[in-house]
Amino acid sequence: MAAAVVRIRDLNFSYGETQVLKNVSADIYPGQITVIAGRSGCGKTTLLRNIVKLETPSSGSIEVFGQEITDFSEEQFGDVRRRIGMLFQNGALLDSISVHDNIAIPLEQHTRLPPRLITRIVDTKLNRVGLHGVTHLFPSALSGGMKKRAALARAMALDPEILFFDEPSAGLDPMTSKTLDSLIIGMAERFGITLVAVTHELTSIRRIADHILFLDDGRVLFDGTLEEANACCDEVVYDFFHADRRQGLGCSD
Repeated sequence: MAAAVVRIRDLNFSYGETQVLKNVSADIYPGQITVIAGRSGCGKTTLLRNIVKLETPSSGSIEVFGQEITDFSEEQFGDVRRRIGMLFQNGALLDSISVHDNIAIPLEQHTRLPPRLITRIVDTKLNRVGLHGVTHLFPSALSGGMKKRAALARAMALDPEILFFDEPSAGLDPMTSKTLDSLIIGMAERFGITLVAVTHELTSIRRIADHILFLDDGRVLFDGTLEEANACCDEVVYDFFHADRRQGLGCSD
């Protein structure tokens, strides 16, 4: 098996006096879609924010591309940041500028490409996510699903090696959510990108997951494939993955 692109060991994180992550250890491997799952408030998004260095852990180790990043300054992390993309839960598009200018931001910040080439790249990324002819629009003119896809185009602007998603289906209707999941799967298959998605949406997890990291109360309760998760007899894991199928049956000993 190829070396892990993200390696987490004994990670702890607290907000004030409240410990949110408790001795978390996990590996994320290249070319897979890894889902960080669990019930609301279990620490999923906090773990993601630590991996992309939006938070600093209390203790423990995070390696990304073989580099220990926990003590990196913002400047030191810059080279790593250029190799990753992030799709935030609400899309995080800037309302005061056009779709084109939103997607151009990482290209303008991290490259010296001329404006004409940046425009071509922006158009290409929008076409990849099924958006055409919206570059001149402002985010307020887009539907919820279109905003997510525009934000995905921005996250893909620098052709990242790892793409992180925070609750990609949040706020979307079932059909739009299915369309976004299809885009996620398509990118993994077509471009070989490593994808990491935080979600508690069971339907989406079943569609996209190659590997699952299940958290509960800040701890890793399960680490394995979707098939293994469905067969897991831990009560919390079982209840989560069979929440929509319960018929009074439990695990057999």
